[in-house]
Amino acid sequence: MKAMKKIKVVNEFTVKRSDWLRGGPGKSSYLRRISDGKQCCLGFYTKACGFKDEEIEGVRHPMQTRRCRWFGGNALGGLFDELELMNTIARINDSTNPKGFPILEAEREERLARLFAEAGVKVNFVD
Repeated sequence: MKAMKKIKVVNEFTVKRSDWLRGGPGKSSYLRRISDGKQCCLGFYTKACGFKDEEIEGVRHPMQTRRCRWFGGNALGGLFDELELMNTIARINDSTNPKGFPILEAEREERLARLFAEAGVKVNFVD
């Protein structure tokens, strides 16, 4: 059996907007969606931390990955130790306004950047 690789903690990563899976009516969010390879912000983060595509495809939350379950608890480091914060990040990434329309992109990016910064992580959004 192959040894499980530890998670490398990063303090900066990039979200490519054209590959970013985010809120909208009827959209299912995944770390990496199988049908088109789009990733939520936490998907980009897990990739920056050394996860492979096949580890995050079709998975809805970093803590549901095999590697996170293997190491478990608070032994992961960085944002992986901040479950409540990670859940808030996921909600903002996937959120729509009360009428079902996406929140403004600039607002989503600003809120996500602020939340990641609480865990000491800088996120860059690029086209």
